[in-house]
Amino acid sequence: MKLIKQKQNCCGCSACFNVCPKGAIAMVPDGKGFLYPRIDVERCTNCGLCKKVCPLQNGTHVHDRLQKPDAYAVKHKSDDVRMNSSSGGIFTALSDFVLEQGGIVYGAAFDENFKVCHQRATTPKERDRFRGSKYVQSNLKRCFQEVKNDLRSGNNVLFSGTPCQTSGLKNYLANQDTKKLITVDLVCHGTPSPIVFHDYLSTIQLKNQSGICSVNFRYKPSGWHAQAMAIGFKNGKFYESNAIDDTYYRLFLPNIILRDSCYQCRFANLQRPSDFTMGDFWGIEKSMPEFEDEKGVSLLLVNTEKGRRIFDDIQDTLIFRPSDISCCLQPNLVGPSIMPPQLGSFWEDYLKHGFSYVAKKYADAGIKGTIKSEIKKILKCMGLFDTVKRFLHRTA
Repeated sequence: MKLIKQKQNCCGCSACFNVCPKGAIAMVPDGKGFLYPRIDVERCTNCGLCKKVCPLQNGTHVHDRLQKPDAYAVKHKSDDVRMNSSSGGIFTALSDFVLEQGGIVYGAAFDENFKVCHQRATTPKERDRFRGSKYVQSNLKRCFQEVKNDLRSGNNVLFSGTPCQTSGLKNYLANQDTKKLITVDLVCHGTPSPIVFHDYLSTIQLKNQSGICSVNFRYKPSGWHAQAMAIGFKNGKFYESNAIDDTYYRLFLPNIILRDSCYQCRFANLQRPSDFTMGDFWGIEKSMPEFEDEKGVSLLLVNTEKGRRIFDDIQDTLIFRPSDISCCLQPNLVGPSIMPPQLGSFWEDYLKHGFSYVAKKYADAGIKGTIKSEIKKILKCMGLFDTVKRFLHRTA
């Protein structure tokens, strides 16, 4: 059986890998570092389950989806929670609700080698690894099977991930009782290449002559709007750079290192597959200036009737304001990230010459002005450009 004909038809959610009853599917990285299913024809029985669960081939049915999401600007009441979150701390509130009931939380975290993968948490300390943005595609491994086992054991489960991942999970669980499952997806710009991120970290380590002990894509001491990358090293050194000057951000924000399927993402709209959608409430300083501050504000979209019931249960931990959906629409809630014209040449150069070459050609020199111009457009669209400019002036 041939599962996909073209790479843009696979989001890497791993639902096919998890559902195969014969273990005939392996998730294998291509030259760009993205995982794709490889079928062992000797084991495959052509049962068709892999195609049935694929979110790009079949979509996802959400039986209690609201006609229009309820939109909120949200801040956790704990300043400490907000400072340790990418935005306003809504994920902590939702996951605490599940953990306090003895439930299980799944989310993306760094492993010991700073590779991003989905992990399982039963305590707040374990859950805290899921806080903060990871602008890298996560490896789900056998996460869906673990979720199914937890649900069968009667546990409450919260799963957080990109919309294509939550869609794949819900398709995988189509024949299961999911009353105790809560799903949360992200306002996703697109999933960047794990191998490019690994090469970026290797370059940073070599430059600082030390191993890495921490990575933070959204370093809050520089301000919520700053989009600052921060990396701590075992030798005590510390790297901090803003989105305009950091090499990885200069490849990520202009969409150069995204997965092929991201350029035609079917989830980049308000028809979400999850109970909740969370992200940064960019533009809050325009729509609710009295509610904005530098500790961060979450955008929360409540997409289902189940989501409404849960949001009612967690409101005591939050400060929130209802929002008109038109005031919080972001580019990736309207359409997919746009494929850049230099995409083909970038990957050709990367596969032939490696990371250092493309970093210099595409992020540090050559079209540096074009890349910076594109990042400025994105930051302006998100309402962040003036804040980043102030950050640059303050650190100059």
